Amino acid sequence: MVLITIQTIVILLVSSCSPPTMTNPVTGEVDGAKIYKSYCKSCHGPKGDRGLSNAADLSKSSLEENEIRQIILYGTDNGMSAYKSVITEEKEIGALVKHVKSLQQ
Repeated sequence: MVLITIQTIVILLVSSCSPPTMTNPVTGEVDGAKIYKSYCKSCHGPKGDRGLSNAADLSKSSLEENEIRQIILYGTDNGMSAYKSVITEEKEIGALVKHVKSLQQ
């Protein structure tokens, strides 16, 4: 009986350890800001202007959405890694591209 109880608790704990959702709980839409916070903020900063580890200043960027998408997916020669195997959902990529574009001044 104790073993069954322990197994049940372990199963409940493991099943609740899913990755954070990247959707807005109110609208149900994919949230580009959440994706940015998870993958980009550490180098680019909350406003895109941190520049840690040679990261581009996104606030001064004039790149178009298709160029931003290519950099996110395939990385750069300056050290940014490719995220095509990390951010695989088209909706997430699109939302992230729009968020990055919104950081431009």
